[in-house]
Amino acid sequence: MPGVSALCLHAWAGPRRRYGGNPVCSAGGRAVLRVVDNEQLQRRSGEVGAHLVARLGELQARHDIIGDVRGAGLMLGVELVKDRKTKVRGP
Repeated sequence: MPGVSALCLHAWAGPRRRYGGNPVCSAGGRAVLRVVDNEQLQRRSGEVGAHLVARLGELQARHDIIGDVRGAGLMLGVELVKDRKTKVRGP
């Protein structure tokens, strides 16, 4: 499976693409995507996110103000509610 940088580079700089952009900006973006690939940041964010969801789930079990915990990777959301059953928005 191709890495993130290869997929994005094809989408941005492929034939007749509108987002080819400035070569200097493209080089900077490509360098960032290489770091994401080389340091396996996607995999790591998934691992850390799973741990965070588990710990937030523990907090949810102890505190009624937490209505829901959801998301993927490190893009997570915690819903604060007044009543967990009706899901009325909290403070």
